[in-house]
Amino acid sequence: MALSAESGSGERVVHALDDSGMWLVSAAGKVTRTFEVTPSTVSPERGSHAVTSRSSSVAGSGGVPI
Repeated sequence: MALSAESGSGERVVHALDDSGMWLVSAAGKVTRTFEVTPSTVSPERGSHAVTSRSSSVAGSGGVPI
């Protein structure tokens, strides 16, 4: 699983729907963590999305704790 060069710039969270992967990227553009993710029943639109809240423990769209 490799971060796409077209994923943007700066600090960000990148979710690759086709690769079932997620990357946390620092402001310097360095990948700090990677995760394999399980596909969901929800398909977000491609593009940029704002983070509107944070929590240490929540249920995913399928009801699975994450």
